[in-house]
Amino acid sequence: MTWSATLPVSVTGQVPNVVVVNPRLPARDLAELIALAKAKPGGLTYASQGIGSNGQMNAEMFRLATGISFVHVPYKGSAQAVTDLVGGQVDLMFDNLPTVLEHIRGGQLRALAITSASRSSLLPEVPTVAEAAIPGFDSSAWFAVLAPRATPPELLAKLERAVTGVLTQPATSAKLTAAGVTVAAAGSAELAGRIERDRRIWSEVIAKAGIAIE
Repeated sequence: MTWSATLPVSVTGQVPNVVVVNPRLPARDLAELIALAKAKPGGLTYASQGIGSNGQMNAEMFRLATGISFVHVPYKGSAQAVTDLVGGQVDLMFDNLPTVLEHIRGGQLRALAITSASRSSLLPEVPTVAEAAIPGFDSSAWFAVLAPRATPPELLAKLERAVTGVLTQPATSAKLTAAGVTVAAAGSAELAGRIERDRRIWSEVIAKAGIAIE
């Protein structure tokens, strides 16, 4: 199913990525990582969940904004990528916060920055990319409810109210927050705007970075 075959109902939540490095890498913050990458062009490797993944897109947007270069090592999902990052086979990664949170808390990975516009309540001491290096940098994986394009307007409105009602329940919000998801009970208009914004941003990143699905 394509976007053109659907109608927006509501955003439900979002998860920021976090820039994580192997602790042996001599970079304790984002400024040091950028300086290290500039001193060793192409000398650092970053893992991703695969070609065209959210992790690669974030890393390439970061690379384009800073003018650094590093080598992309794509995996088939996060599990092996994180394992190799912990083991030192690769240097850094942009991954969803819940996926690497326990590794950060356990000291196996070092968190340098959060990719969303605001800090995460789960890692309040970790600055955002915008704070640390690139003003305006804002990227999160987000989730939403869509409906078939033929859905009647009155049913769409009912769905939107129902989704918002569930998300604003304290128990639901608490469970999602504990899992690393920021609740975002935003309606159809905001979802439509977010889709168009992200299509524009990521189309530009794909073109400039030369990303091609193999």
